This record gives sequence, structure tokens and C-alpha cells, in this order.
Amino acid sequence: MSLALNEEAPTLLFVVVKFYAIKALFKNKKSNIEFMKIESAEMTKHALNAFLATSVTFINEIASLCETVGANAYEVEQGLKSDIRIGKRAYLSPGTAYAGGTLARDILYLENYTKSKNLNYKFWNAIRNSNNKHKSWIKNKLYLIFGEDFGNINITIWGLTYKPQHKYFKEIFIS
Repeated sequence: MSLALNEEAPTLLFVVVKFYAIKALFKNKKSNIEFMKIESAEMTKHALNAFLATSVTFINEIASLCETVGANAYEVEQGLKSDIRIGKRAYLSPGTAYAGGTLARDILYLENYTKSKNLNYKFWNAIRNSNNKHKSWIKNKLYLIFGEDFGNINITIWGLTYKPQHKYFKEIFIS
């Protein structure tokens, strides 16, 4: 049996050794490290943010339905999270639209990418449209409380951030 080596064999061997050396360095770490192609890593990043944006949009649509039937959206949230397929840490909490640039940017990226490939995906656009609708949720709730006087009221919120352990808003939508 003969073994033919080409010019790429030493390079490939180096890449394989490097991969296993890096993997061994992180073996005992508790971090969630996945090894994949660069294209897969990029798509995973977009997909994670799109999934989170979809979760926020989904629960806000459910919350809107809850209001029309008299259900408590927070009780529905707890019911959803009690299912082991969803779990207690699920990104489901009724409220205002998702904020910040990351989720919105990745939804828009996926929408534009599917359009550029002539794929007829309406899903990304539906998420964006629903989120835009929910941007006025706070304003609508305040209008129900204050009525016609709402336009003459100044509201200040001190110490509010859009997610735990952050000190600022990247974007805010109360129009």
C-alpha cells in the first residue's frame, strides 16, 4: 500500500492539530463553545438574534390576544415556560417591542438576504411589522390611563434600562 502526499497535506495536518489543541484548551471550561465553519457561525449569530426577536414578537402578539379575551398575559407566559420544551429561561415576557440595534438589524439582514435570493419569505417582514406595531404599546396604555390629558403630561423614568446589567438605551420608542 502506498501513500501519496500532496502539498496540502502538511497544511491540513497543521489545521487538524491546531483545532484539537484549541479544543483541548477549552475542554474544562464551562463556556458553551461550538466549532463550525465561519459561514455557519455568522448564520448562527443572525439566527440567534432572529429567534430572540421572534420570541419577543410572539409573546407580544399573544399578550394582545390576551387583552381581547380577558386573559392575563403573565399567567400565559408562566404556562408557556412550564412546558419543558420551552423552559423557564425562555425569552418570553410580554411588554413593549424589542429594542436596540442587534435584533432589528439581524431581522432586516435576513429579510434582505432572502429577497436578494428571490426567496418568497414573508416571515421576517411579519416579525418586523408586528414589532413596529408594538412600539406604541406603552403610549396606548398611558393614553388609556390619562385619556385626553396624556398629551400634556411629561413622564420621566429614572434608572431604566432595556435589559439587566446595562446602563443605557440604544434606541427607545415611545412616540
